[in-house]
Amino acid sequence: MTNDRPLFIPLRSEWFQAFRDGRKRVEWRAWGPRWNRDVAHRGRPVVLSHGYSGARIRGTVVRTRRVPAHRAPAGARSIYPGARFLCAIHVALDSDAHPRS
Repeated sequence: MTNDRPLFIPLRSEWFQAFRDGRKRVEWRAWGPRWNRDVAHRGRPVVLSHGYSGARIRGTVVRTRRVPAHRAPAGARSIYPGARFLCAIHVALDSDAHPRS
C-alpha cells in the first residue's frame, strides 16, 4: 500500500535555496525505514520546507535510488558518516513552485 500524502522534507537554508534556484534536484538522506523507495516512491508528491515551519516548494518524486555511501557526493557522506547506503531522492518541482511563507 502506498502513501500519497506529500512527503515532507525539511531542509537547511542553503539546500532550500539551491532547490528554489534550480541548482539542486536530488535530496540525499541515510537509507533506512524513513528514507527508501517505498516511502519516496515515484509519483509521490513532495513538500520541500525551509526548516520545519518556513517557506515551501512543492514537487514530485521522479526517481529514488539506493546508493552505496562511497559513491555518494562527499557532502552527503559527511552528513551521514555511518551510513552504508544513502537514499537519492530525485525531485521535479511543480511548474508554479514559488515558495510560500
